[in-house]
Amino acid sequence: MLKTTTILFLIALSVLAALHFIALSLYLYWQVWWFDIPMHLLGGFTVVLGIHTLADLCIVPRAYATAFLNVFCIILTIAIAWEVFQYAVTEVLKENYMSDTLSDIAIGLTGAVVGYTFSKRLQASQIQ
Repeated sequence: MLKTTTILFLIALSVLAALHFIALSLYLYWQVWWFDIPMHLLGGFTVVLGIHTLADLCIVPRAYATAFLNVFCIILTIAIAWEVFQYAVTEVLKENYMSDTLSDIAIGLTGAVVGYTFSKRLQASQIQ
């Protein structure tokens, strides 16, 4: 039976993918200046749930997946990699590229902290 974190990960990933597809189709990233903010927040949240799902499925050790510093470093690496990918694909350097990139990473990390706190509380409530 799937654990709650796994079900929530699949839901969050589906919502993130659907919103991203819609945003690309309707050019929302270019027309609505703030649209990427909730996407980065949801992205950080989703990745943390994914890490906990990997631990639930015994793919990564639970101690590794639940240590805050490990999760933080994974999220930071993924956020930086995403920004490099985004820069490489668009090849358009905006005026405020550095501040936009730093805020995107910070927002992704914020989503990760929220996701980490949420998943830890969820796991604690399932144990009792």
